[in-house]
Amino acid sequence: MTTWQTITELYNRQSLSQLTPENIEEWLSNCAQAVRVFLYPKSISVDAPLLLMDKNQIIYWISYQQI
Repeated sequence: MTTWQTITELYNRQSLSQLTPENIEEWLSNCAQAVRVFLYPKSISVDAPLLLMDKNQIIYWISYQQI
């Protein structure tokens, strides 16, 4: 029996809803990804160009970020 099958079996014993190993694996993977994004946010260098914005949009974006 695989780890996912064991986890699924234990969950299904204690819950009214029945899940598959694939559901639980997907949920846990999504949770892990959300935790990584929260703990290690992407940083943007001050020197990095914002290619999709014109000067007015950049000024607005910077002023909005300081609120």
